[in-house]
Amino acid sequence: MKKVTINSSHKAGRRTQIMADNFSDLAGVVNNKLIDKSVPPVSKESLNELLACLELALKKSDDIRLSPKLQKIMKKVLKVSDELHEYILDKN
Repeated sequence: MKKVTINSSHKAGRRTQIMADNFSDLAGVVNNKLIDKSVPPVSKESLNELLACLELALKKSDDIRLSPKLQKIMKKVLKVSDELHEYILDKN
């Protein structure tokens, strides 16, 4: 089993700082939607809001140069966004 040091501090590099600036507001919105008990998790409105957040992430990622690892993550986000869009259309 691999040891993980949780007390180590990592100073943000330029790319990390750009990602934090671009996606911190998006992460906050998604986090609030996930923990908000008043919004039913399968309501059409909440699904549309999550889809809008995913599309915003994809749009913001077009403006910056992505590392290979982040490119893989954004491809997964694109796939999930497409699947969610199809799910919403099928649900109607």
